[in-house]
Formats: sequence, C-alpha cells, structure tokens
Amino acid sequence: MESGLAKFPGDKALSVFRAMAFYNLGQHDLAMESLLKIIAETSRDQEIQSYAKAIEFYSDKLDKVFT
Repeated sequence: MESGLAKFPGDKALSVFRAMAFYNLGQHDLAMESLLKIIAETSRDQEIQSYAKAIEFYSDKLDKVFT
C-alpha cells in the first residue's frame, strides 16, 4: 500500500483503502485521521468546506478533550 502511495501520492482512492487497512489492523485513530483529511480535502459540500480547516486540525486529536 505504501509503495503505491509513494508512486501515486495524489491517489485518494488508495488513501481510502489504506484507511480501511488501518481500521482492520486496529489502528482506528489513523483510519479516522486519514478519512477526515480526505473528506476535508475532497468534499464539494459547502458545509464541510466551511469547516475544512477545523476538520483537518482535529483529525489527529479525536481523543483529546479541550477545556
């Protein structure tokens, strides 16, 4: 998977399959982080785009509680 992404770094489909592999391996945090970043980068939905920076920022902080 990593060699495919190195060869085709812009291939979002490969990134989605890697996220599914992370999930399958019990690396749920990496799976969610990857998928959230892909959604923020590729979604055409205006509501998602209005929060894209926040989605990307929090994508690797899902377990952190901000007080």
